[in-house]
Amino acid sequence: MTILRPRDKRLVGAWPIVSSIGPAFLLIAFQLLAAECMVADGWAQSTATIVASSLRGEVTGVNNNQVIIDNKSYQLISNIVITDERQQRRELKDLSIGEQVAFHLTNGVIDRLVVILPR
Repeated sequence: MTILRPRDKRLVGAWPIVSSIGPAFLLIAFQLLAAECMVADGWAQSTATIVASSLRGEVTGVNNNQVIIDNKSYQLISNIVITDERQQRRELKDLSIGEQVAFHLTNGVIDRLVVILPR
């Protein structure tokens, strides 16, 4: 394997900087490619991030445009994204009382809901 080295003496001092940036760039690129990012309705965020950083609770009721979690009623944004932990799309009608969910609130309205699958 051939390692390229700068031949110009003016670049010799910059070589350690260039060689240290390469692995960092590759690490960042790999993390971006490996992330489980999901784009739906113009809103992108990893399901794992939602589950880790969101509110959690148990579904205690479901209505047309709201869901009741731990006996507290929440409105749903019109283009709500509902998935399970495996990123399979779910519909509001598929939610069952007793299911565990993670959800994200924006101005008191749920804009993302993730169903926590039983273990």
